[in-house]
Amino acid sequence: MRDLYGRILRLINSPDLRHRLGGVYAIDQLTDVKMGENVGKINRFATYLRDVFTATCEPQLAVAASRALGHLVAVGGALTADIVELEVKRSLEWLHATDRVEARRYAAVLILRELASNAPTVFNVHVPAFIHAIWPALRDPRLTVREAAVRALRECLVVIEQRETRYRVQWYYKLYEETQGGLLAKGANVEQVHGSLLAFGELLRHTGEFMLSRYKEVAETVLRLHESRERIVRRSVTELIPKLAAFSPRRFAETYLSASASLLLGTIRSPIERDAGFTAIGDLAAALAEEDDDDDDDDEDDASSVGEDSSLEGSDPGGARFAGQVSGSGGGHGRARLEGQRYPHHPRGAP
Repeated sequence: MRDLYGRILRLINSPDLRHRLGGVYAIDQLTDVKMGENVGKINRFATYLRDVFTATCEPQLAVAASRALGHLVAVGGALTADIVELEVKRSLEWLHATDRVEARRYAAVLILRELASNAPTVFNVHVPAFIHAIWPALRDPRLTVREAAVRALRECLVVIEQRETRYRVQWYYKLYEETQGGLLAKGANVEQVHGSLLAFGELLRHTGEFMLSRYKEVAETVLRLHESRERIVRRSVTELIPKLAAFSPRRFAETYLSASASLLLGTIRSPIERDAGFTAIGDLAAALAEEDDDDDDDDEDDASSVGEDSSLEGSDPGGARFAGQVSGSGGGHGRARLEGQRYPHHPRGAP
């Protein structure tokens, strides 16, 4: 057994990336294997993985090691709390650090995501600290760090969503205020705007009724950003449109469908943005079709007393209306209608 641990340690400390990856994969595979004293094995593996996250840790290695760590805490039993406590503390310190070390900031959000996903009960006590610390990563200059940070935020929101706590609304409000601040701040850079848009997508998916009273403000803030000169911001707006529709299909169809359809039609005319546009159109149609199905179920009893033609005319709040927007927008008219519409700012909390 000692020889096995020694071999793994030599792989972890090797200057060759392939050897270090091999050591991490070996830990991941052996985590579930009964070999000697389990407590000793878990402690050793946690220490070995901790040493992987150096200031020069390669992204591929950080991803593999964070997953192995998540696997370890999932089966760690009594040791899970101690491992999570130590790793959360270290990750938050890396996020708070004034001197930005890219490898460690990236590793921090990968680790936090895995801990929230695999040890939610233990991670729950760290939610306030996480919400306070995640913003530097969400606004990091590197796209990979921002995307990893929003995945960590998603897992944290799932933890909050699954537990009844009197602090839930307080945490949601803190996230919402920070997100809005990143969009509305004077001189906000592209990283701040993009990170806030990513965060909005997760708030729409995981905060439920909290976003109802803020829906109008969010929708209008997001759609206003379609005119950004930054392609990544425009793409994020495109990807957010189906999420806005899925959150409140009827409200979206009544208020924002026309402008959104025009925006998406303009997007698919651009070769570099066409893929995101087509994907968003499909997702938007699916979101609105679900609302149509719900309306059909609600009106089923009434349909028998109404003629076939009249029932077809009256039961189309979303999906078919979207089809009409798409089929009826030819040439440059869709873009022209969109450019002619502006979204005035409304105070926070407006319905």
